Amino acid sequence: TEQYDVKLLNQEQAREQGLVKEVVDPFTAAYNGAVDKYQAGDLDGALTAVEEAIKLDPAKANGYDLGAKIALKKKDWDRTIQFGEKAMSMDEDNTAMIGIVLEAARAKGDKVKSAEYEKKFNAANPDQPEVVYNKAVELFNKGDFKGAEPLLKKAVEAKPDFASAHFLLGMCSVNLNKIPDMKKHLNEYLKLDPKGKDAGTAKEMLDAFK
Repeated sequence: TEQYDVKLLNQEQAREQGLVKEVVDPFTAAYNGAVDKYQAGDLDGALTAVEEAIKLDPAKANGYDLGAKIALKKKDWDRTIQFGEKAMSMDEDNTAMIGIVLEAARAKGDKVKSAEYEKKFNAANPDQPEVVYNKAVELFNKGDFKGAEPLLKKAVEAKPDFASAHFLLGMCSVNLNKIPDMKKHLNEYLKLDPKGKDAGTAKEMLDAFK
């Protein structure tokens, strides 16, 4: 009797040999097309393709997510907000979308929505240097320099080129009578932003404590 050499192919090998046709659902095909166009810089084509994908399956959050990112690149603020809010309503863990909608709301000049999303962004990103800095500003304005100082240190550790945080840390230091720290941070501020709005104040402070 003849011996037959039977080889079992796994799915990947079978696909490579064209024995198994990969079934791609229409949504995925349209979505992948949108991604390709987006990456190639064809924003109009990408937006059309993602809208097609959303029509094919309105229950998939990733369609709206991609739509918001494309609309943001196109500076289409209304569509960014519309897609972004839909994506978040379907996926509560999509905290990255908060920043995208916030950016669009600010660019559009929608103060109410900006304030709403700023709160959400701060809650979702408590360790972001900008969020930490904003908390420090609130304390500084109340005269709580001791409370503001560690937050500002955290902000400049996370983002060493954060000029305004260095300036405020310098101002905190002078109020806490930590003159070497004040000099260090105000000099750093002037190095990072020599023509900044607080450059005059920083120079005056440094001159006063020469």
